[in-house]
Amino acid sequence: MGSTVIFAIRSLLHLYRPIGISPGYTLSSQDGSTDTINASVVNKSRETQYITGCKVRGVYPVSSVIRRFIKKPFVRKKWWKIARYDVFCHELMGKVPIKLEPFEEITLERLAFNHPLSLYLTSSFIVEVNLSTKRAFRSRPAPVPAIWKKHSILRAKQLEAKQVASSGR
Repeated sequence: MGSTVIFAIRSLLHLYRPIGISPGYTLSSQDGSTDTINASVVNKSRETQYITGCKVRGVYPVSSVIRRFIKKPFVRKKWWKIARYDVFCHELMGKVPIKLEPFEEITLERLAFNHPLSLYLTSSFIVEVNLSTKRAFRSRPAPVPAIWKKHSILRAKQLEAKQVASSGR
């Protein structure tokens, strides 16, 4: 009887969350020209799933979001997503849905551009996957590499400028 209960609980969990998502990245060079953002998606259910969208978003820490709501408690509901997520969003797939067979794993990836407008302002990012059933699933936050963070790049440029200025004296 114990194994039947465990199997029933496990089946309910797979119905509740039929896919598993693992965010990741690869750093290949110092200048960041060929770095990639990737997501590993696993179908944990016994049914075929169709992925209709997959995107990577920067996410602020929960403590930062709570501080924002304490400062301005009467923020309109349409601004709640902006308080939690960064503005930039990287799509990992096109418009064509991807079919996932039971227990199949795929890896979606995209080049991370080293352009000032595509740098992260947050300390972590998540992967958000949309299924054909109109359900959306999010991964756990993964840390953003220092080379992709806007404030660390600006700080490095300021240090370089100080060193050049001090060596020129």
